[in-house]
Parts: sequence; C-alpha cells; structure tokens
Amino acid sequence: MDVEMVDCSVERLEKLMSSPTRHFNLTRWLHTDVLEDEYGPIQIRLLHHDRELRVAHLIDREDISRTFAITLFPAEGHSSSIVEVNRKIKNGEPLGKTFRDSGYEVRKNVLKVLIIKQPQWLTSAFRDRQTYAKARISEFLARKGSDRVEFYGTVIEVYPNRFCPPKISSTDKLQETPTIKALLKHGFQLNDLWNCITNAQLHLRQDTRYIKALRESQQDILHFSQKVHEVLSQNWSLSSNSTD
Repeated sequence: MDVEMVDCSVERLEKLMSSPTRHFNLTRWLHTDVLEDEYGPIQIRLLHHDRELRVAHLIDREDISRTFAITLFPAEGHSSSIVEVNRKIKNGEPLGKTFRDSGYEVRKNVLKVLIIKQPQWLTSAFRDRQTYAKARISEFLARKGSDRVEFYGTVIEVYPNRFCPPKISSTDKLQETPTIKALLKHGFQLNDLWNCITNAQLHLRQDTRYIKALRESQQDILHFSQKVHEVLSQNWSLSSNSTD
C-alpha cells in the first residue's frame, strides 16, 4: 500500500507545529480540557465498556454531545500497574482526567485524521445538520514519574462540525505517525516515542527506520479506520442503554 508523503523537512514541521493556529494538543491539554474551555463542564455518557471496546459521548450541561469517543483496547490487556485506573474509567470516569488525577502524564500518538459520513443518530447527538464529521485516531500513552510508559488503547474521537469542521489541515497530516507496534519492531523504544512527542524531536521523522515503520503501519491504520465505520454503523444515541 502506498503511503501519502508530505513535505517533512524539519524546518516546515517546526514552523507548522509552533504556529498559533489551534491544533490537536499532544501533551499539555487533555481533550476534555479543551471542551470545558469551550463549553463549560463536560460529563461522560458511557454506553459500553468491555475488554475490547469502550464507547462514550462527552456531553455538556445541555446534554449535547461535544465528542463521540471510541477506545479499542490491546488484545493483551493492561499491566497490573493501571488496573485501578482502568476500573475507575470502566465505572464512567473520563479517560484522560482519571490518569492525570492518578498522577500520570499522558501523550497522544496520532495515527490518522479522516472524514467520516455522520450517521443520523450522531447528527442528533451533535444537534447539527451536517453530513460529514472529522475523526482522529490516536494511541493513548501514560507514564507516572520515571516509571515505564503504558499503552492504554487506541482512541478515536469524532467531532461535531461546530467544534472542528470536517477539513484535514497540513498540521493534521504532519501529526500523523507510525503505530507503536511498527516503531517497536524497527528498534524504537516507548521512551523514544514519549520523548519525541514531548520535546518535538521532529528530526526522528527523517530516520530510515521511522519511514519503514510508517509504511508498515498502513495495514493496522486501515483496520482502525474500518473499525470506526463498523462502530458507527450501530446506534449509539444518547438514549441508548449503557452496557458493561
């Protein structure tokens, strides 16, 4: 499968990533922080959470969904060190805030930004009349102090048009990276990825191992994209009954 290549010069990357234009924050703010800055208090309407999949709406005080969130969990499960954090999340606590309140820092490894056709139940939840919506697929990483980096899951966020119009920007494309699995296969460590996201070590993108990992990631990224459409084909309206 061919990989879409963009201008990845270090100079261009640094210019775009430091621009004042609002883009998906990889380190400092959680997505819930951004929503609360825009709309006030945000609550989680948890519809499903099992060993494989979590589905939730992030809703404001008017019961409007401000983001539809899907989390795909790793087949091998989670390490014992985050069992308690995961229990709270399964009980309906927000994902990022629960990690942060438990003393973790979080990072997001963006895999793909895409435009999806919005099903009617999601249009109703967003209270808009749009046909298409923007979605972002990212891998959620967490670390407490100097402990090892934990991979919690692959998170897909679908945004209403009023918050994030269905357009893919240059910055969106430049934030796209290989999967953790592919990076590890080609000799990178989770700490390498963590530091790359934290310190914007953009020169790593010119490493031949990184380019190989990017190409090898495409099949998994295609799978995640297909999973988005599979989940959206079901009815996850705000009135749906929650499941365990």
